[in-house]
Amino acid sequence: MNVKQSLTVIWVGDRPSNDELEILRSQDFHILVMFTSAPSIRQIVASNQPILDHLGLQPDFLEHLYGDWIQQGAGNPAADATPRHYSEIDVVIVSDPRYLGRILTRYAGRVFYRSYDLPGQLSQRFWQLNYFRVIQERGDFWILPYDASALVGEHDWLKQRMRVVPLGSGQAWREAIATLQHDRTSSQPVLLRSPASREAEPSEQLQRLYVLFHFPGPIVRLNEQGQYLSSEGIPRVVRKFVEAALAKTEYQVVITCRAGQLEACYGFFEAHRYPGRMKFLLLDPEDTELRYQSKVRKALVQLRRQYTTTWRWFWPWIQQRSQWTAQVVHRRKNIKAGWLRFWQWVWLKRLAIHFTALPFLALGLVGLKAGTAVMKRLKVHPKIIKKYSNIVNRRYDHLVVYNELEYLETVNQDEQAAYVWVPHYYLFPESALIQKKTIVYLPDYMPHFFGGQKFAGSLDHWHDRIGYTIVHQATSIFTPSAFTQSYLPNTVLEVDPKKITMFPIPLLTQKTETIDPANERQLMTIIGEGRYLFYPTQDRPNKQLSFLLKLFQDLGEMLPDLKLVLTANIRIHPATWARYTQLPFQERVILLEDVSDGELNWLYQHAAALPFTSTMEGNFPPQIFEALTLNTPVVATRIPLITEALGDAADRILLCEPLDLESFREKLIYALRYPQQVRDRQRVAYHRILEQYNDAQFAESVAEFLANLD
Repeated sequence: MNVKQSLTVIWVGDRPSNDELEILRSQDFHILVMFTSAPSIRQIVASNQPILDHLGLQPDFLEHLYGDWIQQGAGNPAADATPRHYSEIDVVIVSDPRYLGRILTRYAGRVFYRSYDLPGQLSQRFWQLNYFRVIQERGDFWILPYDASALVGEHDWLKQRMRVVPLGSGQAWREAIATLQHDRTSSQPVLLRSPASREAEPSEQLQRLYVLFHFPGPIVRLNEQGQYLSSEGIPRVVRKFVEAALAKTEYQVVITCRAGQLEACYGFFEAHRYPGRMKFLLLDPEDTELRYQSKVRKALVQLRRQYTTTWRWFWPWIQQRSQWTAQVVHRRKNIKAGWLRFWQWVWLKRLAIHFTALPFLALGLVGLKAGTAVMKRLKVHPKIIKKYSNIVNRRYDHLVVYNELEYLETVNQDEQAAYVWVPHYYLFPESALIQKKTIVYLPDYMPHFFGGQKFAGSLDHWHDRIGYTIVHQATSIFTPSAFTQSYLPNTVLEVDPKKITMFPIPLLTQKTETIDPANERQLMTIIGEGRYLFYPTQDRPNKQLSFLLKLFQDLGEMLPDLKLVLTANIRIHPATWARYTQLPFQERVILLEDVSDGELNWLYQHAAALPFTSTMEGNFPPQIFEALTLNTPVVATRIPLITEALGDAADRILLCEPLDLESFREKLIYALRYPQQVRDRQRVAYHRILEQYNDAQFAESVAEFLANLD
């Protein structure tokens, strides 16, 4: 496709170099430079007056664009650019990232971003400026770096829009514009459309599988190498489930997340591989919609959230809580019915106070002192919400808690919603209000074996109340092991055996991930020379890290070059921290957090052994699967999940009785002395487990599971 000979180009940002400006003009581009460092619009108009005269444009042409894009309408009478102004423009080139988002939302024509940024920094910079969503949902937008090295380290969602245009090459500019005119980027919405606009996209007619992924806190992180990672197992299981559902079924998958995690979730699930098949439902969409709005507009939205949404959602929520708490009281005699009724009364009482105070605050009928007193009184209400939020150990203010419930309306009113996948039994308590068919992922119930101990910082009886309700409302329960399937009906959750479906989960790490050379050197510097034991896990009661530290102390006295590498926060449980503080050689315990899949693979490959001390798991331990895959010697606790999966091949792994210090010490010393013999022995176990736990079989199991749901 030929590009027209003369193009009107608006350059927004710092003034381009004289060489690049002359090269562009030599290609018959009429460049109007709107440099953002100019003290006034008059100076911009004066510097561009010859071009304006040549094009027959009035000075107010630039004034309108400047007010709309740069000043964003703030105190500028000529702030509203109209289609008449936009129709005069062929291309907008932006070099100042501060104004890119505004231009992309206001101007629908072709936009280029001329990048002079260092390699690997543009993705992070755009994300910090909240440009991710507007770029994803914007067609005809390209990024033009001057060198191919700029693509190194950039994220996939941005890299696919980058085309290299070298400095000093006018022909490269013209070829780029001609090529990109033929190959225009299309709008790829990452968020679920509103019901009124769904007819425009064929993929919106697919049946939807909703997946709850708005875990407390930043569950997915981005490391310095541009890799998305999660230190928890459940998010990686969710990713495997989503991949299988997209590969083997025709569902459109909708993943819930918060605005602050949108880019991380997009990268974690590799959404660019599934255009139209994967969408995201934000719990706080207005946080992104309002980023260019005034403070007054934001304040009005907060008031609507605080009062309207509260009354709309929490009244039926309280009524439903009354129903399921009555069921729990009936089944758990140790919970006092009077205590529960008291808390229900407190909820109603505080809500009444909340709404009684609203007219006084809105109309200003009280003075400053009285208003302060009312606000202090209102602070009691978030404390009550915090009481309920302790179920999931959340620390959000009440505005966010209110807003979280709004996504339920989208799910409940979606006629194309087939199922909602709930990947935990208590982290999503609001899922009890979902009116669609739900699937609950229930890998284990550790409080059944460790009564009286805390898991994830919360009290078990709160977990029980939420879990009992969600499990009994679920259409189906998915669990990854026959052992878990056998004991779930006997727990306080009282899972119906007919609802449980079991199939194994494959390797959770991404096999294709490799470690960055610079990061490899950093790990080698941190660990130093000598051998090390490696156990990647979180510090929970069943992991027995305090026992592992005691074991390492015994081994460390005999083997002064031996080290221990952990990926846990060992300050969570007092027993673990106390044992660590008693170690005479704490410097030999290396604590790593936020380990990527590439780093994890490297640590396994160079480890002397995996000391698996856990006494109970929900499925076949992923650490053992990963160690077997990467040929790391394994010394593990003999637990039902291992013997169940391996059968007679379990004897090929060095297994010890739970918390048997002497047995662990003896077999670890053997593994350290004869590592190759241990590797050769456990290859049989690896092939046995691979027959059951592989991606292809898992994908088929997911497809069959979804097809057989009632």
